[in-house]
Amino acid sequence: MTKNIEIGACYCDSTVFWSQWRVDRLFANFLGIPHAIVVSLSDPTVSRTIACQTLSDKRRYYRVESDEALPRVPAHVMSLAASGEAVPQDLGQLGVTA
Repeated sequence: MTKNIEIGACYCDSTVFWSQWRVDRLFANFLGIPHAIVVSLSDPTVSRTIACQTLSDKRRYYRVESDEALPRVPAHVMSLAASGEAVPQDLGQLGVTA
């Protein structure tokens, strides 16, 4: 399909620091365009379908070797984000460590 996208690979959204995803499935849509279904590491009930070309775009997502390399986001930060409250860009203020 897409040689650099693999099932189990972990990605961070470049625009949202705490948005962390793992590739669950790969498929081609009806036009033959490769897509990945990714699952949120913070909430496995949340998934997205993303074109593999978009997932490969370093301006949008960056790959990490494993979920162990991802920053740990405390539950209170995830609650802030889910509630729609403003979350500071410098998440170190909220106890997030890499």
